[in-house]
Amino acid sequence: MLDRGDLLLLMAVRGQGRIAAAADQLGVTAAAVSKRLASIERGLGVKLFLRTTRRMSTSDEGELCATLAMQLLEGFEDLEAQVSARSERVSGTIRLVSNAGFGRVHLAPQIAEFQAKYPQIAVELQLANVLPDLQAEGLDAAVWLWAPTSSQWVVSKLASNHRIVVASPQYVKRHGKPATPQDLARHQCLVMARHDAFDRMWRLRKVGKKLEASRQAAIEVKVKGSLRSNSGEVVRDWALQGHGIALRPMWDIAQHIRSGALVDMLPGYAQLESDVQWLAPFRSNIPRRLVLLRQWLQEAFARPGWN
Repeated sequence: MLDRGDLLLLMAVRGQGRIAAAADQLGVTAAAVSKRLASIERGLGVKLFLRTTRRMSTSDEGELCATLAMQLLEGFEDLEAQVSARSERVSGTIRLVSNAGFGRVHLAPQIAEFQAKYPQIAVELQLANVLPDLQAEGLDAAVWLWAPTSSQWVVSKLASNHRIVVASPQYVKRHGKPATPQDLARHQCLVMARHDAFDRMWRLRKVGKKLEASRQAAIEVKVKGSLRSNSGEVVRDWALQGHGIALRPMWDIAQHIRSGALVDMLPGYAQLESDVQWLAPFRSNIPRRLVLLRQWLQEAFARPGWN
């Protein structure tokens, strides 16, 4: 039967990709990790990891096991944090990073309310345009609009979010609306810079009313435009002023859609890879203050106002 220590061991091996590195993280010997992992696999009757000379990666069964293990570990942490918070003062400092725009508009107010509730906890919030190396920068966690692509992070989804193609009614009156995503190539598009490069390739999926994506591959359209910026606020404002078509996240434009200041140019299409995620480096003992903040944000964004 698996216990909590086994789950921590599996997550360490998955995150580090090597027995020796996982052993260092857990503070035990590589032989102990290897022996216990073999015992776990023998007990489950499946191979959880695929071994090469350089790195270990999860099998399909291993990935499923890791996903369920993370849910169980988060449950343990939530239980401990909630019980301990009733009897002890939780203290310490949390160093957090978030996307600049989302962090300023939606996260910062929640951080202030959280700190008022737990006055012994200090929170340092950094805003950035590129996700930093959390461990190298000494950061505890990130709240990031992102589609997880790496197993190095402990990831918890905080809220759904998506991007849609929008323009002002004035632009529509002058230039019309695209009938298909491919028609965007003939329009004046407002291009956003990401990771020091301009994002000229827009990837849209056909979606249903509940934003479930169809099985069709994403439609990639190479857009062009004379206005480009690394500021999402600038791109949004240009769209509001009628200068072109923008691909913007709902958290930033929902109020303008509701007021009619912006129009959804391609209803039924969206870019989905921008949910609000909690990212943290894997660690065997998570401070209660971090668990409490994650819980706070999960509750705060359970029903986001932009959806």
